[in-house]
Amino acid sequence: ASRPAPAPPRQPPSPAPAQPRQPASPRAAAQPLRRPEPAPAPHAHQPLSEIFCSNCSGAGLSLQPDGQAVCRFCGTANVVQGEICSECEHVNALGAEHCENCNAALVRFCPTCQARNWSGLENCAECGNPLDVLAYLSERWQLGTPEHQSRQLDSVKALKAAEEEAAQRRMAQMMEAEQRRQKGLREAAARRAARERQIMTLLAVGLVLFGLLVVGGLLLAVLSQ
Repeated sequence: ASRPAPAPPRQPPSPAPAQPRQPASPRAAAQPLRRPEPAPAPHAHQPLSEIFCSNCSGAGLSLQPDGQAVCRFCGTANVVQGEICSECEHVNALGAEHCENCNAALVRFCPTCQARNWSGLENCAECGNPLDVLAYLSERWQLGTPEHQSRQLDSVKALKAAEEEAAQRRMAQMMEAEQRRQKGLREAAARRAARERQIMTLLAVGLVLFGLLVVGGLLLAVLSQ
């Protein structure tokens, strides 16, 4: 009986051609990495009446004329992390200059020293002058030129007196330091003189003893003869 012919060997499947990589678009490559935005303050974007007290956990803080947020139940002054609007008592993000609720100004700059103040204050926290420009000019106008010059003269006199007092204190300190230095020099000179006296005393005693020994030796020599 004839044997069947062997089957031809199976060919492995050819791999699929690799697809060329598409280059990234220049627009996508040029986009910078976005940094994460800072977390908002925990008290921002809510009215002051809905913030819980840090002492008694009561809901509701009231705004005081000096800008402090005081609990309505226990009277504790709370630290609010945000800018409080003096018109609607809405807490805004730190550094905000206008209220996000009523668009009122949150800061006032002093017309005298240009210091940044809370919008609810009437006088500057740094120099004490009125924050309202009209009130400041009105006060200056009411004082008048002679009174204004007298006030300036008083301030100059006070400054001069303070400078003279500081100069007198410096002079007193210098004199005290000089006295301490002179006292130290006198004490050092006294110690040096005492040491010199001790040395001279020892030398004198040594000379006397040496003379006695010489005289004794001569007497012994004479007597032995």
